[in-house]
Amino acid sequence: MITTGGNRPGDRFTEAQASTAYLVDQGVPESAVVEVGGATSFESLELVRDQIRFRGLRSIRFWSATRTTRCGSACPPRNWA
Repeated sequence: MITTGGNRPGDRFTEAQASTAYLVDQGVPESAVVEVGGATSFESLELVRDQIRFRGLRSIRFWSATRTTRCGSACPPRNWA
């Protein structure tokens, strides 16, 4: 799993660190999580792309808290080529 997100002044943790902590609390092995920063969503996606290429992954599943909050189960999953 790849978690993304930076922080703002005053934040104790980055978004990526907070997401990693949540996943580990839910039972995901810490070794299965990679954190990337990014000052913007686009930059975060570029860093994810770099990790995908570096690790030689052929497919991914994308999940966005914002997208899920906005439309929940009404949003069908998308396959991106």
